Amino acid sequence: MLKHIVATLGILACGTLNAQAAERFEITAGIFGGTQYQYCFALSEIFKQQAPQFELLPVETTGSPASLIKASQKPAKTVFATSTTSFVDAVQGNSPYPRAMKNVKLIGFVTQNVQTLITYEDDIRSVDDMSGKRFITTSIMSSSGRHFWNILKRAIPNSDKMKPTYANWTAVQNGLLDGTADVGALGITTCADGPWMPIPAYAEIVASRGAPHFISVDEKFMKEATEAEKMLYIPVLMPKGSIAENVPDRDIMTWEERLGIGGFDETPDELAYVIAKMLCEQQEEFTKYTPVGKAMSVNVTVPSREFFKDEDIHPGALRYYKEKGLR
Repeated sequence: MLKHIVATLGILACGTLNAQAAERFEITAGIFGGTQYQYCFALSEIFKQQAPQFELLPVETTGSPASLIKASQKPAKTVFATSTTSFVDAVQGNSPYPRAMKNVKLIGFVTQNVQTLITYEDDIRSVDDMSGKRFITTSIMSSSGRHFWNILKRAIPNSDKMKPTYANWTAVQNGLLDGTADVGALGITTCADGPWMPIPAYAEIVASRGAPHFISVDEKFMKEATEAEKMLYIPVLMPKGSIAENVPDRDIMTWEERLGIGGFDETPDELAYVIAKMLCEQQEEFTKYTPVGKAMSVNVTVPSREFFKDEDIHPGALRYYKEKGLR
């Protein structure tokens, strides 16, 4: 009888320890099917194997700003997919944030993405040609939405008479497929050692209509928007043939939106440390869950000193970077 009681208590104790082993956190992950959702899901799966003391639960939102705002409701229990523009907007208290969010911290970046424009219309070959046309982009709460229009409204003639359509990636895809949109925004992940990777919706568009025409945006408009909006709109050249053979068919000027993961002052140091470690050391594991892993590198992950101070980075993540001599 005594042995039975001891064994039962032992089983209960083990069950209690296992139940308490994983501390649960949400990770607000952006638009389902987008790059951010992909890498947040991949990170949550890697955590199950590499860091079982934590559990990450991906939660869909409408984009980077929405992810940060939702996460701020539970800052001690939520980390979030973020972007360069979203982070800067939050710290400065720009729209759509209701106030300056001084407790927001970077943990690390995952990809260098660029934002560009595609069309199937024969009479649209430049930004000038977009005047009066139907432009569709992602949610106004995403980088491709409001921030892209901040640049384009300075570049397109008579843009004050235009009204962009803000939607999700599926609607952007459908608009380009059925002809209800003339020009669409497109997010592309850069890659140093292979083809650049557009968002998944691009593959379906190409399968139906072939390769689209890409439209350059003169970097002078990015500089104008940077000064006016106090934002980091960094020009990036997308080389001819970077996506596929002769796609794009010429060099295209785009702008960078680096995507990553952020937290708050309230985020546990150990969690931020482990996330930074995973981003720097587990690229191969990421590729098992998403093609995004192929584009990951330490050079992208660690926030650049040129644009971010140590105090912008979560202390837990910064500890990892300093231990490895990366900052």
